[in-house]
Amino acid sequence: MKAYYLPNSKHRLASVSAVTDTYSPEYFLFEDTGLLSGIPNDPKRRPIHIQRNASSQLSISIGHVYHTIEQSVNNANIVTTVSEQNINLSPAQKELLRWHHRLGHVGFDRVKFLLRSGALATSTAARRLHRLAAKVDVPKCGAYQYAKQRVRLSPGKKSAIVTDRAGVIRKNNLLPGQEVSVDHFVCSEKGRLFTSRGKTADKDMYADGCIFVDHSCFIL
Repeated sequence: MKAYYLPNSKHRLASVSAVTDTYSPEYFLFEDTGLLSGIPNDPKRRPIHIQRNASSQLSISIGHVYHTIEQSVNNANIVTTVSEQNINLSPAQKELLRWHHRLGHVGFDRVKFLLRSGALATSTAARRLHRLAAKVDVPKCGAYQYAKQRVRLSPGKKSAIVTDRAGVIRKNNLLPGQEVSVDHFVCSEKGRLFTSRGKTADKDMYADGCIFVDHSCFIL
């Protein structure tokens, strides 16, 4: 397909006539927006809608190259858990995991029971593989591992501003008796009376008390 080579251009410019000559019998329709007709029933030659650039007044569209997309997928070399290329699991573990997926992630114990019964096997080799799969260690299921994830808080240090200030309790309390604080205490060690001689019963001895502090004479 012919195109104009403009090194300083940010876009690739294609000739309309060159496009229609190359991709015959397709044609262009130009109204408010452009349209390359495409060929019906051909998924690789579907209609292409073409917009008009407001600044340059050029028709613009996004191009796709299908063979490069397929090549990118092949180069990714994606290996599934139950693929034959996965050497981390034995064939029996893969068969157990495969039936676990096929049955809608039912419990592994139930899958092992079905494999042990032979209800899912259609040949002698499959029954032998299923008997082995019923005895292997349970492999990890990706869906189970994903479901067990929990949100963790980002690590950091939490700080709070201390608003207490020296003398805030006695602020504006300048006169005696204007405000008094009281606190009560209990002591397990009994206190002797002034008149006792060491023979007073415990129930009659001091065990608690109250502290009264006048804010006007309170000293920090």
